Amino acid sequence: LGAIAMFRHPLVYDPILGVHVVANDVCEDCDVVTPASRSFLTDERILMEYQPYRDLVTKRELLYEVVGAPFDPETAKGIAEGLIDPRQLQVPEPTQSNTSKAAPHRENAATQEDECLRDEVGEHVSRDL
Repeated sequence: LGAIAMFRHPLVYDPILGVHVVANDVCEDCDVVTPASRSFLTDERILMEYQPYRDLVTKRELLYEVVGAPFDPETAKGIAEGLIDPRQLQVPEPTQSNTSKAAPHRENAATQEDECLRDEVGEHVSRDL
């Protein structure tokens, strides 16, 4: 589900607004409207029938765990303009207070992938689906 959400709702920088926005945002607290095609919206309605997907893309904190949290506006602008290399930015150390809301780290990828392969009842789902 994370891969589908990341593909359909990436976090992008809008240079006109000067902030990060979620493309095709369907979050409950959506304050910036991003245009989506009719076929996208038709497909999204079908995907939204699956409750775990709906929860993931309509709750911003869950979506940010998958697509990553936005940078502050000045840093985002610097990255977009090529003045800041995002690979050189320090990754904050996970603490007790931010471990549940932190963006996924590479070392946790296997655990997160395993969690994504559970259906709404908690049963493992085949990777072949």
